[in-house]
Amino acid sequence: MIRKTLFFCLTFLLSFSGMAQSADSSLYLQVDLANRWIFRGMSYTESPVIQPSFGYDNGRWNFMVWGSYPMEHHGYVEIDFTAEYRIGEFMTIGITDYFGINDSLGARHSFFDFRRETTMHMFDVYTILEPFRKVPLSLLCSFWAWGCDREEETLKQNFSTYFELSYEKEIGPFTADFFAGGTTGKGFYAERPALVNVGLGLTKEFVIGNLNLPLKTEFIFNPDAQNVYLNVILTLK
Repeated sequence: MIRKTLFFCLTFLLSFSGMAQSADSSLYLQVDLANRWIFRGMSYTESPVIQPSFGYDNGRWNFMVWGSYPMEHHGYVEIDFTAEYRIGEFMTIGITDYFGINDSLGARHSFFDFRRETTMHMFDVYTILEPFRKVPLSLLCSFWAWGCDREEETLKQNFSTYFELSYEKEIGPFTADFFAGGTTGKGFYAERPALVNVGLGLTKEFVIGNLNLPLKTEFIFNPDAQNVYLNVILTLK
């Protein structure tokens, strides 16, 4: 199953890549293959995942549709819709609608359910700051403003917050990414202010024709939950 999926993705991406580049360089398409879906120090699946995405980026505006599908039955599936706007060279503001679904056969996704108490949509309003021109340091500030980030019993909105500082450095053929993220209070990520996502990633890019194949390995540690992960991500674009 996994070999057939990889072969299909490679064949599709190789044939589409040239057409997309000649039609409009602002359009993009990619597929991520990972042994586990780890997001902000938490694991969302127990199996490898396929994460397709496509979008439009003209240097100022970026619009993207992204999805995650596990290679297991009844696993957690998510489709996200993102809009970003770059302000100068040092700031990006954006909003993402995370939509979690039950993708079992016959299940109803209830996409148009926007009642706060029952919706599976969740809106993340965020800012990315890159304050130094010559230092590859960035700060992500995320605020879950509305949706299914709720307390189980009272259904009150958690308004979970997340902050992440990251730094990139070129080391020979690799790009190293150091990151540390945490939350300021009780919410989705932790029961109290805590560090939840600390780690290191190494990326090396391979090129086959018009297809770029970045390969990334991440070591991720969640100090609050005391969980560790070693993740591998292959990107086809």
